Amino acid sequence: MALAIDATSSGVVGSGTSITVSHTCTGSNRLLFVCVALVRAADTDVITATYNSVSMTQVADHDHSLAAVLSNRIFRLIAPATGANDIVVSTDGTAMAVHAAGISFTDGHQTTPEGTASGADGVASPATVSVTSATGEIVIDSVEWNGNSALTVGAGQTAFQNESDGASGTPRQGGASSEAGAASVTMSWTSSNTVWGIVGIPVKPVSTVTTNVTLTAAVTVAATFTRSFIRGVSLSAAISVATALTRIMTFARNLAAGVVVTPALTRIASFVRLLSAAVLVTPTLVLAATFQRVLSAAVTVIATLSVTTTFARTLAAPAVVNATVTVLRVIVVALSASVTVTATLVTLFIAGAGRALNRLVGLIRGIGIAGRP
Repeated sequence: MALAIDATSSGVVGSGTSITVSHTCTGSNRLLFVCVALVRAADTDVITATYNSVSMTQVADHDHSLAAVLSNRIFRLIAPATGANDIVVSTDGTAMAVHAAGISFTDGHQTTPEGTASGADGVASPATVSVTSATGEIVIDSVEWNGNSALTVGAGQTAFQNESDGASGTPRQGGASSEAGAASVTMSWTSSNTVWGIVGIPVKPVSTVTTNVTLTAAVTVAATFTRSFIRGVSLSAAISVATALTRIMTFARNLAAGVVVTPALTRIASFVRLLSAAVLVTPTLVLAATFQRVLSAAVTVIATLSVTTTFARTLAAPAVVNATVTVLRVIVVALSASVTVTATLVTLFIAGAGRALNRLVGLIRGIGIAGRP
């Protein structure tokens, strides 16, 4: 599941105490953010936002350090109602311009949806702010300029608001945009206007992290996960981790009989402690970093593995690592009778106890063994 933009909306008024914008939310794990940029009157101190008459939480704000009437706010609502509903932004005094822009997401984090907000202001173009984020997140921003010249959104950003309040004399320009997350994301806008204020915040994807839990019989982690970080006490019988996983970082302690990890995995970082009978890790794995301690009877790691780094301690009868493994680095205490490492291995590195190596002589033919007894 990946964080994705569901819909956007925007509106602006040149003067008033509120603005209403219709917005439609769909999908699952929904989040709604409303970016507000305004030029406040002297008596305007409080700004609020609702969606479908439900109060939204303010998660970012910035007032210009020199021209305090320039303000930027971002509001958030977890699990907003689906369908078309009204965003209403209100002030406690008459504002000289109010820009409001809604952006909703699917597969957003349902407990801590946003990271740390960052704000900035200035008196010369460009308007910029640096936001700490991460891959898989989406950064959004709100900008306000006190002037009548058009705005140009920065490279890599997608504007979902860029408009003037239409006021005579000195109209104000407001904008909002999104950009894919990274370790640090610079949100920027250019204009021949001068005074500006901006605020940005990262939006987080739904969590796929399960820590220190037990996954019991018949639990299924289904299709289209790209990363699953699982640290479990036990993965019990008949658990399936299904298609389209690209990384499984850690399965801790026990994988019991009947556990299945199925196609399209590209990396399995660690299977630790015990892989019991009938555990299957199936086709198209390109990297399996560590199988530690015990691979019990009938464990099978099959087709198209390109790198298996470590099988540690014991591979018990009749564990099988078969076709098209190109590199298998094994550091073992013992390989028990009937262990089979089959077809098209290019390199097999085994280091362990001398007795373990002696047992391998009759098991493996035609493969170079580098070991230290």
